[in-house]
Amino acid sequence: MAESLESLQSLQSPQAPQPALLRSALAVAAALALVGALAARADNLLANAEFDGGLSGWKGDFPEVHFSGADAGFSPDSGSMQIDHPASAGEEAFRGRQCVPVAGGAFYEAAALTALLGPDHPQGRVFLEVEWFDGEACAGEASGSERLAESDERYWFWVLLHGEATAPESARSARVALGIEKLEPGDWTLQSLFDRAFFGPAAESATPEAGPNLIANGGFATDTAGWLHDADVVWSSDDAGGNPASGSLEIRNDEDGPVGDEDAEQCFALGPGTYDFHADFRLIGTTPLGTANVELKLYSAAGCPDPQQVDSRVLAVGTAREAWTPLQAIGVDIPAGVASAKLKLETIKTGAGTLVGRYDRVSFAAQGVPGGVCSPAANVLCLRDNRFQVTADWVTGLGTSGAGVAVPLTSDTGSFWFFDVTNLEMMVKVLDGCPVNGRFWVYAGGLTDVGVTLTVTDSQTGAEAVYQNPLGSPFLTITDVNALDACP
Repeated sequence: MAESLESLQSLQSPQAPQPALLRSALAVAAALALVGALAARADNLLANAEFDGGLSGWKGDFPEVHFSGADAGFSPDSGSMQIDHPASAGEEAFRGRQCVPVAGGAFYEAAALTALLGPDHPQGRVFLEVEWFDGEACAGEASGSERLAESDERYWFWVLLHGEATAPESARSARVALGIEKLEPGDWTLQSLFDRAFFGPAAESATPEAGPNLIANGGFATDTAGWLHDADVVWSSDDAGGNPASGSLEIRNDEDGPVGDEDAEQCFALGPGTYDFHADFRLIGTTPLGTANVELKLYSAAGCPDPQQVDSRVLAVGTAREAWTPLQAIGVDIPAGVASAKLKLETIKTGAGTLVGRYDRVSFAAQGVPGGVCSPAANVLCLRDNRFQVTADWVTGLGTSGAGVAVPLTSDTGSFWFFDVTNLEMMVKVLDGCPVNGRFWVYAGGLTDVGVTLTVTDSQTGAEAVYQNPLGSPFLTITDVNALDACP
């Protein structure tokens, strides 16, 4: 095992040809960048996601699940979770698990770095899966489960497991599992490592451009201006995105008795149409029991006068504790005759004591029409706040062709793989050179000699920059500082 870990950490294998090593290093760098950024996000629901010094927060099939000092980022102060599949074991799976709160109907993203070590036989694989529970704290029987990602490749370096899932409407918690299983009997021990795990709200993908947010001060940057509330509602410096320059709305419910609610509300002009509601929330502490509720009241006259109220509906209910969790209502239909609406954010308790809830990133906006933004897809990379669309089409000497699969890395940089998720072929970035020469710049590089057509499109103007790499020629580095005349 020590020899395996040494090879893993150095990214070197004596059997691997040098071009494969170069591609492996590129794949590892991309995987580290992507999942490292995820694991560090403030909305990661997993505790101890980078296994700093141990497995606190995780439960597992011990002793097969234990701590390892092999860290994906080579840090001597951190490590990873090691899961062994003993030679004596059959085809059963071994897992490390953690329970997290979720919101029913919300869209989640999961990822982890992993390395599957050991001989070619018996066959085995590592996996990332989630079980959904209708109760809090993963109590009772699971209502369903999904395997989000798996890999049976043997490498001497870290590879990426990544998947997405929508929680069932009834779900209130989820058990996230990282595991290993044999696919056939064998007398060999399989070993796996996991690091930089993530489970949290999926990054908002670009959708058709929506109308403006009708809610004033929904981000609570410095205060609660625009919201009507009493003294139990205050501004908090706890921002959902971890921004030290912004905050959130805190609603403290300490009413006498076991049942009660506190709220903040805002009246705004609203007409007929279809709208989407979004917000982030968190409930602080484990007691008392309670929920975060969002209510919408509709009025037939401007200014939300009580005599003209025509409808009232609950948009969303949340029960998640501690971690910031999304609340949303998609496709809210507003009928003809409505002139205004009142959005009410509530903290409702169902037990004695004080319940504290916080809200942030509150929005209510008309569903949009196509155009104006890049929409991420399997073969579409969206850069610079979803303004620029990047595609990479390839063709081989055998006549096979296809579209590269996009792997976003940062806001301005991404990569593509053509034949294997662990084998990245090229990277591309779009930079804002407007202050220098009034242009956006395109840089790209690759480790391939297949034919490639790289297309960068400005979704706002329709301007395109197209680059060709001839079949059979090593990919030529692109440094085009005159690429797109698309500056504001």
